[in-house]
Amino acid sequence: MGVLFAFLALLCWGFGDFQIQKSTRKVGSLITLFYIDLIGTIALLPFVLDEIKVLISEHVGLTVLIAASSILVVAALLEFQALKKGKISVVEPVFSFELFVTTILSAIIINELPGKEGALALAGMIVGIFLVSIKSFSNIHKLHLERGVWIALLATFAMAFVNFLFGIGARETSPLMINWFTSAFVLLITTTAITIRSQWNELKIDFKTYPKLIATVGVVDNLAWLFFAYSMTLIPIAIATGISEGYIALTAMLGIIFGKEKLTHHQKMGLVLVIVSAVILGLIGT
Repeated sequence: MGVLFAFLALLCWGFGDFQIQKSTRKVGSLITLFYIDLIGTIALLPFVLDEIKVLISEHVGLTVLIAASSILVVAALLEFQALKKGKISVVEPVFSFELFVTTILSAIIINELPGKEGALALAGMIVGIFLVSIKSFSNIHKLHLERGVWIALLATFAMAFVNFLFGIGARETSPLMINWFTSAFVLLITTTAITIRSQWNELKIDFKTYPKLIATVGVVDNLAWLFFAYSMTLIPIAIATGISEGYIALTAMLGIIFGKEKLTHHQKMGLVLVIVSAVILGLIGT
């Protein structure tokens, strides 16, 4: 089940990032984040009422929940800004290194080391994602000059910490609780920011203009995090992250497909490597 949840997270994030890029360019990063967490907070509340009582009375896992939520605010805004400013085929390869950082954190902090096969599959996943996402190597030395790349790099490190803390938080509380708490926390932050910036009228107009896009982004992104959290309670954090990180290749592929661009030889090789690596990680996780 852990492997299944990780693959479901892969699918949701793959289509979710493609929609998030559309949303951030139409309504902005802050408003997109507000609606995602509004939907998550409301949808999950009925399922965590008993856990909220325990959290208030016993503070079980509260420190991890607050840490994950705080870093998530920064990571999500950075990631959304990178998708808004940069080309999806340029930004997504940078996101691939999130897997490497998450694996290192798991190994150092909780001594959750992947075996030789797992390490090779994780390395294959990183290389494969990078190959799929890169259109051409002719201007690779100019990659750092592309819009959104440095923001994406900062988002990558921040999101790696979020991945790790999500795994720990889901184990100390529950997948439902970590998702509801982070959604409520981020909703509070974005609500405050929108109030300070007097954007409530803009927010209403955006919802009336793009209701389907906002609803789709909110549902798919929340499902992805929920599946991801469940997967990390059943299989190692690095393995769960490795499988779900395949969404980066899927997102890049959607950009290529809908942009009516042909795959290069190295992109085809990368896609095969991602699929093979994901299957190996799935077999290791079962």
